[in-house]
Amino acid sequence: MQKYNAINQLIVKKILQGWNVNVECAGNGLIAIEKLQEKHFDLVLMDIQMPEMDGYTATQTIRQKLDEPFRSVPIMAMTAHAVPMEKQKCFDLGMNGYISKPFNPADLKNKNYRAY
Repeated sequence: MQKYNAINQLIVKKILQGWNVNVECAGNGLIAIEKLQEKHFDLVLMDIQMPEMDGYTATQTIRQKLDEPFRSVPIMAMTAHAVPMEKQKCFDLGMNGYISKPFNPADLKNKNYRAY
């Protein structure tokens, strides 16, 4: 895992744990899919740029190849690509929400990912 990704994970993990949220991190899309199949998650925060398998491919795999209830887990993109075309691509691939990095923790907390 790249050092930058580890730092981003640590920051997001600390924010979420401060809200009493149980958090698990995955270093790449393949690991995220494996973890998703092992237990129930209320939300997946999917980084778009990951090694091994990016967030786009991981989301497509979840939406097209996993069985329910794993297939329907809400997925929110977290990306530094804050352009409308990238946001639309996330929605087209089946993501439920989108937040650009760096983000304000209050913006993340106030997102209604089920409304997308």
